Amino acid sequence: MPEQKKRAPQPEPMPVKPEPVTPQPARAEPIKPQPLEPEPLSLEPAAEPVPISPGDIPAAAEDDVDEPISLVETEGEDGVSKIRAAGARSPLDRGKQEYARSLNKTGTGATRCRMFHSRIALAPLEHMQSSINEWLDSDENLDVKHVGHIIGIMEGKSPEPNLIVIAWY
Repeated sequence: MPEQKKRAPQPEPMPVKPEPVTPQPARAEPIKPQPLEPEPLSLEPAAEPVPISPGDIPAAAEDDVDEPISLVETEGEDGVSKIRAAGARSPLDRGKQEYARSLNKTGTGATRCRMFHSRIALAPLEHMQSSINEWLDSDENLDVKHVGHIIGIMEGKSPEPNLIVIAWY
């Protein structure tokens, strides 16, 4: 067992007695605001104009011409908006991604998975149910091999419990 070093004794702190607070006498006059500048600034133009030679103007400013701004169409031919967030896909393309591995229709071994999540309340659960059914009806080649579920907290504006369903197909 290692030896413990002994600490030097600490001096006892001196007790502090409360002292009464003495009120300060009130001022006879209130404090008035003082101007920052001795004289107010003048808004009048300078007495003499400042000469500027053509060499003082940057080249970009000389060639600057106001041109009308052309507006870009925000909707395509099919009426769907062309505006996309970076990396976002169209809601119509969700789940339609092409993979190198083909679907396995023999019933053995899953090749892909799909996740669904919902808040735990009646209306969101019914929406998740219809989303799962629409997904299953969307493709004849879907052969669900296994389904798992878990209840967990989803982080967002406010953390709340969610049902997460994972379908392996």
